[in-house]
Amino acid sequence: MSMHRAAIAALLALAVGGCATGGGAGGSKSAVTQAPVDSATVAAWRFDDAAGPHVADAGPLRIDARAGIDTRADFGRVRNGRLFTRNIDSFVYAPYRPPLDPPSGFTVELWVYPTAWGEYEIAPLIGRWTERAGEQSWMLGLSGLNRGAFASVVGPNHLESMLQRSGPGFVVFAFEPREAGSQRTFASATGLTLERWTHIAVSYDGKIVRFYLNGRQDAQYATSGWIRGSAAPVLMGNYFDWRALSEFGGDLRVESGDKTPYYAFEGSLDDVRLSNVARTDFPHARD
Repeated sequence: MSMHRAAIAALLALAVGGCATGGGAGGSKSAVTQAPVDSATVAAWRFDDAAGPHVADAGPLRIDARAGIDTRADFGRVRNGRLFTRNIDSFVYAPYRPPLDPPSGFTVELWVYPTAWGEYEIAPLIGRWTERAGEQSWMLGLSGLNRGAFASVVGPNHLESMLQRSGPGFVVFAFEPREAGSQRTFASATGLTLERWTHIAVSYDGKIVRFYLNGRQDAQYATSGWIRGSAAPVLMGNYFDWRALSEFGGDLRVESGDKTPYYAFEGSLDDVRLSNVARTDFPHARD
């Protein structure tokens, strides 16, 4: 096939499937599609915005988000994605809305492409969690290298209680129960691989926490209760006190406090969906 015909074929494949991969994903084609928006969808951040800080929510509530200045649009697992770097201003922020508080069932899912493991305990992917009392709801992340005193800068150990497995790359899910009790933390049985797209989903129905990798169940844990609501917004790809954010100068950035990016995720995220039911089927995530 000539170069001209190959280029046309590639464009047709994109137009038909809408599933181009990139951002270091190896450029392979796949039949995966975007997570559908339905009546149980709370938010769906596709990351298909071509450029700029605006991150549209395709869900019914339109909880649009904004990206920090150290992220950018890039090739994703399904159409575009968002590239995150190891900087304090690498994040995506969505403001708090009451429907974000899980009423009962809950599912968080997204595509992730890590390019390096975090130096500290956890590299958060998405969560609603701060150090302030009453602002811990839930968090999804990847276990890091946890180098402690051997890291480039000694960390604050804010997320030390979330460590469940030794070694980096395991999916970690933590939540604060609505009833009185201590934080509950769980981890996947299988670790992720650097420079490879993986679909992650965690669901909770008040009785069982389930982990799914690429649409297939990986682990489950019995626990009872509900996830506590919180005034915290949604923060993706990083962890810091959201009150340090400022729009001064037109960009959303961290303007105060410790600006060391202890917990910045390094890699790409795509197609984030939050649901108010405990989903068990993810056909859009299977190759």
